[in-house]
Amino acid sequence: MHDPAKAPVASRLFVVVGLLGLLLAGCGATTSSPLPSPSLVYLSFSPLPAETPPSSTFAPPSATVVNDWPPGWDAAFCAMFDNAVNAQQVIVDVERAISAKATKDAKGLAGDLTTLSTKATQQIDAMPDWAPGSQALSDIGGLMDYGTQAAAKYTKYFQNGNRATLKKARQLRRQDAAAVPPTNSDLAQLAQTGLVCPKHALQLESP
Repeated sequence: MHDPAKAPVASRLFVVVGLLGLLLAGCGATTSSPLPSPSLVYLSFSPLPAETPPSSTFAPPSATVVNDWPPGWDAAFCAMFDNAVNAQQVIVDVERAISAKATKDAKGLAGDLTTLSTKATQQIDAMPDWAPGSQALSDIGGLMDYGTQAAAKYTKYFQNGNRATLKKARQLRRQDAAAVPPTNSDLAQLAQTGLVCPKHALQLESP
């Protein structure tokens, strides 16, 4: 026999059970937004380095370049220096030719030494004054003077075969050699002003 008094209790139980079922079904359902994977959850990132604000105490490298020579001085110097470099090479080669008994070559080299040394001397005399370059020019002028004198002695020796004349030429060559190291030292100081020649480094060969 149906008991009407118990119907509401049963209805309430049915509702509760139904709600629990819906909740359990919802927990098992998939969603469109998956949770992050464990690898992303525990991944650590190194912090970006903080930007260093510019420091007002930063000092740029000290400049040693002067570049205050008269207009065209550098080009005139390099044109002269090309002849000076070649003259120093020739004063070395003329003795090598003599040692090899290549008399014809030695005579030609003596003539080249005269031409190159004289040309360089003329170019030095025509250059405008510039104090930082004056010592190097004076040094090179001295070397070219030794070259001119030695060339004259070599040429005279080839004409008369006098060994005393050859001895004088070689003495001048030794004087040239002794003057090269201080000349190169002054050329190194000149290079610190920013002077660069396109064909040759600022250094001369010693015989």
